[in-house]
Amino acid sequence: MNPIEEKQRAEWRERTYRELVAELRQNEYIQKLVEGYHPMCLQNIIDDYAQKKLYWMEWGEQSKDWVRHVDEEWIEDAHARLEEIQQKKLFDLQCRWRAETITLPKIRVSDDFEKWSKNILNCPFLSPITPEEMAMYEQYIRSNNFEERTFKEDWQNYDEIKEAYQDENSYCEVPEWYDFHNSCTGASTFLLLPDIRGQKEGFYITLVRESDKRLIEQKSKTVSTPQAPAETRPFLKYHENNFLAWFVKTFDDAETQELFSKSWDNIYKNNNDDDDGEWEDWETMVTELNSAEKPFPMQPWHDWRDALRRTHLEFKKEMLLLAMPIAYEQYLTTIELGLGFAQPDEDPFEDNWYADMILEGRVLNKEPKNFKF
Repeated sequence: MNPIEEKQRAEWRERTYRELVAELRQNEYIQKLVEGYHPMCLQNIIDDYAQKKLYWMEWGEQSKDWVRHVDEEWIEDAHARLEEIQQKKLFDLQCRWRAETITLPKIRVSDDFEKWSKNILNCPFLSPITPEEMAMYEQYIRSNNFEERTFKEDWQNYDEIKEAYQDENSYCEVPEWYDFHNSCTGASTFLLLPDIRGQKEGFYITLVRESDKRLIEQKSKTVSTPQAPAETRPFLKYHENNFLAWFVKTFDDAETQELFSKSWDNIYKNNNDDDDGEWEDWETMVTELNSAEKPFPMQPWHDWRDALRRTHLEFKKEMLLLAMPIAYEQYLTTIELGLGFAQPDEDPFEDNWYADMILEGRVLNKEPKNFKF
């Protein structure tokens, strides 16, 4: 798409979105729907539905084809798995850094590990992925511990991962890849190291919060502002129980209902919600298995859904194993050419509230305004 077409499409999106919001605001039946619920529900539903309808209008006809043409996604998935390798290396460094056994460039405070996790392939102090690390990850894919989905966002959540490691009854969890890596390398010992740096940061954060609390209390004593009564009405759970399908059928026209029937939302939602709340696309599983170059025997299980899910997982693992060397070769080529990897849409380091709070705490404690502590 050339720049002129892209500009026209962007203008169409903005204009259409405004029109959809205005139309939904004027719908008296939607107004009645949210009566008795929290006041924010109306705006939330309007914004959410307008975005979804805009998407259907733009891509509805192609959504079903995208679900069926997933071959090109295996290499993309493999690239995400390369990131997991680097996430584990970064987490081990975080454990050592917190214990003050090492120092790292580009790391001022513990929150910087979370920031680098969002741009992991460009992290300057991580060594490139080695063939040995690739071989270990491929062993992990073949194992029974392989975690199919890779959109976990808390790779560097030190507190939760350490809690999960130390307390088997914790609601937190250690990523399966981390567990597998630890079993192969013994790197779980890093989780036994003390969190010296974290305790120091916590001291400064507490100073700032206590100072802010005192300021608020002093202000409340000098300025008397009538408080609005607390809102007690519940929120409408518009993301649950097939609400979206009901909403489309109830409030929209036949054309929109047709677009919705072809949309990604409907394709997945119509294929049963499991007990754990995750959507399963049984039709796509069968289609992908039928398209495989070799037959995949159905895994024996007492429930056909579990049997199909397990069989499809074996298929995905084999496809991923085929894609991993290709992704790794592309990864090495990018490094050799010095091109750098894709940057996140937003620079994680633009938000420095955590580092700023620590500096403020240092000042409150009559210490130099730096990170040398």
